[in-house]
Amino acid sequence: MTQFSKSPQGPTITPIELHQLDKPNDLNKRSGMYLKGGVFSVTYKQLVLDLLSKKLSPLIITGLIISQA
Repeated sequence: MTQFSKSPQGPTITPIELHQLDKPNDLNKRSGMYLKGGVFSVTYKQLVLDLLSKKLSPLIITGLIISQA
């Protein structure tokens, strides 16, 4: 994925990394990944666990795509 931004020199393209967290990862490792930003594909169980354990702040989430809801 890419992100576009405007600058005086013209548009710039910044790559955005997709993190697929489909296998159990260390909770502290996921917390660090969340802080670095990007796009994450996680299970609902991981998302709820990370929110309830306060390893992921809802304030830094800018959007959600929910499949099979």
